[in-house]
Amino acid sequence: LYGRQGITLSDRDMPDHLATELEFMHFLCSQKKVELQADFLEKHLVNWIPQLAQSFLKQEMVPFYARLIMLIGHYVESDQKYLAQT
Repeated sequence: LYGRQGITLSDRDMPDHLATELEFMHFLCSQKKVELQADFLEKHLVNWIPQLAQSFLKQEMVPFYARLIMLIGHYVESDQKYLAQT
């Protein structure tokens, strides 16, 4: 997915890390690739982020991070709705 957009990840980068996926979304936004943004949100971020937040909550990890991930999830859902209207 990243390679098709001309992005090469370093050996240290994890393709499924939240920061990597959000950075990729930023790239798609900066390139005004609306269709790809909507597709990436639907297939990756919208479904995965709530699961990640629940995992943090179940493991009783630092609540701050679980709440932060939940906030990011709400933003991603809002972005998805916005893109659906454009």
